Amino acid sequence: MRGLARGGQSRELLSFEEAEDVLEEVDGPNGEGWYHGICPAHSDDHPSLAYKEDEDTGVLVVYCHAGCTPREIIRAIGELLT
Repeated sequence: MRGLARGGQSRELLSFEEAEDVLEEVDGPNGEGWYHGICPAHSDDHPSLAYKEDEDTGVLVVYCHAGCTPREIIRAIGELLT
């Protein structure tokens, strides 16, 4: 598994399609394709996760406004998938 941090930093990969089934979407997509939802990497009372599909690769791109790293987010999504 690899994913991308906002800004294109390479991390563990996970397809958007795989993650879409377990992420709690609150709203989106916005005009740039970003969805907002509950971050699975921490106890989240407010939707702090921004995520979208990389148009070229289909890979999940994630950003947590509360400060979770992409690796932590992808790992937490992976745990939800098992």
